[in-house]
Amino acid sequence: MHTILAACDLEHLKSEVCTVPPPSACPHMELIASGQTSLIKGCCSSCFDSFVGDVVKRVLDTRVSSQWLRLGL
Repeated sequence: MHTILAACDLEHLKSEVCTVPPPSACPHMELIASGQTSLIKGCCSSCFDSFVGDVVKRVLDTRVSSQWLRLGL
């Protein structure tokens, strides 16, 4: 959650932020022009949803792999 808040330039806990690449350039300028914006400037709601999904996947992958490492598997 804090990673997404940080990407949106909102208040967040720095210690809880995972390093992720910023969302790629939004190709949907027509959606932005029609008002379908998101919390990230220059990013439509569809691309924002995709970015959030990518962040969640990356965080879960990181946590699962670190659990396996702790188990020594």
